[in-house]
Amino acid sequence: MSYRPMSIASKKQGRVKKILFVGGNGFPVATYGPFLDALAKTFSCDVTALDLHGAFEATPREKDGRRTWHGMVDYVKPELEVHDMAVGHSLGGAVMLAASEGKRAVHKWVLLDPPLFSPATRAAMELQRRYKFGMFHKIIQRTRNAQGEWGSYEEAEVYLRQYKPYSLMNHATWEMFKAYGLRETADGRVARVVSPQTESDIFESTPTEIPPFPWQPYAPEHVGLYPRDSFAQYMRRRTGAGQRGQWNAGGTYYYSVQHEFTRRNDLDFVSLLADNMEFETMSCHFEPFTNPEGLAEGMLEELKINPGVLSAGRTSKIGSIT
Repeated sequence: MSYRPMSIASKKQGRVKKILFVGGNGFPVATYGPFLDALAKTFSCDVTALDLHGAFEATPREKDGRRTWHGMVDYVKPELEVHDMAVGHSLGGAVMLAASEGKRAVHKWVLLDPPLFSPATRAAMELQRRYKFGMFHKIIQRTRNAQGEWGSYEEAEVYLRQYKPYSLMNHATWEMFKAYGLRETADGRVARVVSPQTESDIFESTPTEIPPFPWQPYAPEHVGLYPRDSFAQYMRRRTGAGQRGQWNAGGTYYYSVQHEFTRRNDLDFVSLLADNMEFETMSCHFEPFTNPEGLAEGMLEELKINPGVLSAGRTSKIGSIT
């Protein structure tokens, strides 16, 4: 059994404005259910959620046996054109940024602690990935070797709740993960819907080249994927402004104060390329799971959007277990 994305259209209500949400690695998008419901309620609008795992698994392998992240980008790209606000958590934020291609702009962008790295971090990650050493390689190996099958739901809960982020999930989010993140196997055991192998493969394909550098070599598969200029120029072109300004009329970057993935030097680098992007804090990388209502309400206040301006609507989840 595998997790396969499928499209479910949001219910149209007149001139509907919609939020697009792109989830991170390791969790079926339904795990974000409490946060998605909080977004729909707080912003009074429709929310469509995309799951990246099926798109990744459908991507053909390269000669070295690895899959790239470009299939996930292609999956997200058409959805950006029919939404007015885009929210991406973790890997979902980076993929969403790549999918924009510098063309169609949504009205509001929200990046929830995405993996955007400084030159030093990128170089270190690439070396560790290539020569199989260091902390980044250890994360990949630890994920790949994690237990992914148990004798019962009770055993799975006892095991998973010992570790982050499962130990941090509030009750509602954990119940959603139990319902959509675990499945029964043919022999009556319980397994994760997103296998440790798939999760680690996605970690291994983490796109370190987002945003691109003006001096960065462009491989053939990158041509047309990014504009050949700096991130700051990229944002100016998107907004049509003659000078540096808010990215897409209101880009906001939320970073974790615990810096689990991105470090201070990474944030400093992004802020240098995009000095007009708004920066806000999250209590941890997994705040959509730990404090979904509080995060949604904080976003509404910080983005200065009046409830109902986007629409009045419902949550539409994309993804099914088959």
